[in-house]
Amino acid sequence: MLSFDELLDETWKLRKITNRISRIDSENFTISIIQFMMLHEMIYFEDSFITRDFCSKYDIGKTFVSMQTTDLLKKDLISSVTSNKDHRIHFLKPTLLGEKTYQNMIPFVESEIKSIKHDIEKLII
Repeated sequence: MLSFDELLDETWKLRKITNRISRIDSENFTISIIQFMMLHEMIYFEDSFITRDFCSKYDIGKTFVSMQTTDLLKKDLISSVTSNKDHRIHFLKPTLLGEKTYQNMIPFVESEIKSIKHDIEKLII
């Protein structure tokens, strides 16, 4: 059984491993994993992406997702589209640049996740 100091050390190692996934770097672009997940949801799962639903699905704070949304808008990776039924409602959609960036980032995200999974497995054993 591990001592308390050893548990703290293991926790720190785990934190260092998981921190690597917060931002994914490619040769010419950096994106947060949350931003990547948002683009993924917009492209593959959501007809009408609403941040509130995304927050609920992944148990992520609305303020944090709002900051990520603002950053995606500034990078021109997403745009806001007004609902035809109710003009007070806005949906988020990926731009062409957003879709291209998403496709280009897939191998980097996949590689980083596999690497992190491997490091976690080594830590557990």
